[in-house]
Amino acid sequence: MNAQDEKHALERLERETCEAKALSDHGQLAEARKRMRQVVRENSQTFGSEDRKTVAAEHLYALMLLSQGRYKKAAKKQERLMTLLRKEYGKDDGDTLEVAGALVQTWLAQGKMDRSRALAIKLLRRNERKFGKNSTQSLNTQETLAKISYLEGNLSEAAEIRYRILRYAISRDEKPLKKAKAHHTYGITLMAQGKLDDSKTCLLQAVDLSMKAVGPNHPTTLTYQSDVATLHDRLGEYQTAIQIESKVLEERASVLGEEHPSTIETMGKRATFLFHDGQDKKSEEQLDRAVGLLKSRREAYDSGLGTVLANAACIYRSIGRYTTARELSCQAYVVMKHCEGEESPSTLSVMAEYSLCLMNEAQETMKRCVQHTEQKYGACHQLTMKRVRELEHMHKGWDESRRSTSR
Repeated sequence: MNAQDEKHALERLERETCEAKALSDHGQLAEARKRMRQVVRENSQTFGSEDRKTVAAEHLYALMLLSQGRYKKAAKKQERLMTLLRKEYGKDDGDTLEVAGALVQTWLAQGKMDRSRALAIKLLRRNERKFGKNSTQSLNTQETLAKISYLEGNLSEAAEIRYRILRYAISRDEKPLKKAKAHHTYGITLMAQGKLDDSKTCLLQAVDLSMKAVGPNHPTTLTYQSDVATLHDRLGEYQTAIQIESKVLEERASVLGEEHPSTIETMGKRATFLFHDGQDKKSEEQLDRAVGLLKSRREAYDSGLGTVLANAACIYRSIGRYTTARELSCQAYVVMKHCEGEESPSTLSVMAEYSLCLMNEAQETMKRCVQHTEQKYGACHQLTMKRVRELEHMHKGWDESRRSTSR
């Protein structure tokens, strides 16, 4: 292939890659994956399967799989790419380190905390040696280690790392978007620690910087605004939370469409805020819409949508729709186990919600059994009295379970 033909081939493949990314951003996930697979295939045929351009295309495809919740496939491709790059170019090669960083994120999404941390520590040492201690690559790896600590429940360690990153971003007068990210991650950690006033300062600063950098309707800005809404919800300022989340929902539905995963996730959050504000009917209507859109999706759910299902199950259980709650919590458990692993904090939380739904539904079923038995045999019949004792035993177990949970 001469230089001119190679140039044309590269331009065409770059154009197709951009089209695949655009499809993914607009929720056309299956078509995006199909287009990206074609790009990888054409790169392989044109330049060879081990060429850096082919590796770069396959790396982008793996990132697309990761963003769409297809963690197993993403990990498999990233592991193969990392092995190939190490063999061809060495452990300290820039592309090798980039793929290793993506693999850490994938393992993290699968709930493989130990493997994620071990690789992230190695990656940090290599990035610091190759690029410098305060390089973008090293700081990104430090943020990954903070994220691992956050997910493991070690909030003080996560806060310490993120505060250090924030101070560096401010002292170096980094670009607004980098400073916004540093404020955001530190603010989220403070919120998890219960330091809500400090968290509010950081999150509002993140929104302000993001608006200046990319505008009010950019996905990053909307994500930061949604987290500000969550903070207001935690503060008990439900009306403010609903108002902010409603604006985020309107923007996401307008730009991405109602069936996009981010839009559905926002619907779920808004429904939760409505429920906390005592607007049960509106919350139920919003949830029914979100769950209906989820059930119509042909794509695999990611952990964010698994959270929507879990929150919906909790609300349905609270308003007495026990069968629906049980079905959704079971579905949420399957999704979270697949995406994050059985031992991740989110999966364990969903597992507990599923158990509560089963207990509620069992109680309701036993109540109906007592009613029908009493109608058939009378209140003083030994079989009716036996069923009443069994129901009382269930209530006693349920009360003990709730007291244990509250402790």
